[in-house]
Amino acid sequence: GIGRSIAIQATSNGKLIQAGISEKLGLVFQGLACFVAAFILAFVTQWKLTLICCCIAPATLLVMGISSSMEASIEGQILKVHADGGSFAESILSSARNVQAFGLRTRLLRDFDAFLQEAHRLGSKKNLLFGFMFSGEYFIIFAGMGLCFWQAIRMLANGEVGKPGDVFM
Repeated sequence: GIGRSIAIQATSNGKLIQAGISEKLGLVFQGLACFVAAFILAFVTQWKLTLICCCIAPATLLVMGISSSMEASIEGQILKVHADGGSFAESILSSARNVQAFGLRTRLLRDFDAFLQEAHRLGSKKNLLFGFMFSGEYFIIFAGMGLCFWQAIRMLANGEVGKPGDVFM
């Protein structure tokens, strides 16, 4: 009983740690390296346009931060439901003879299915959250780029920017 519960908790906690670190850590390093390199190159080429573009990164990070914290909360709830379902399954397996003797199989399967349905419901919340996060990020990026190009065209017309290639840089 106790040994199996510890095993289920260890598995659930391991999955939580893996979900929190593996994918997000690589994305953070990739994003930071790209941001620093692009910022240096852009600042050297045209500092005014670079300052306009600097608004994109904090806004994107804000959306990602809010979404990631909400996603971590939902993931924690999902892992708790999985752990509860695992404990329930353990208790059924440890008393299999009683379950068979009293004909409780159908009822217990229905009860276990409730855990799976709850995990599915919470997973659907994550889908909506990811939709908000990705659409928000892309909106911020493309709206920022649109603002930058609009200002760049104005600066080209006024002679503040010498070459159109500097705008693209």
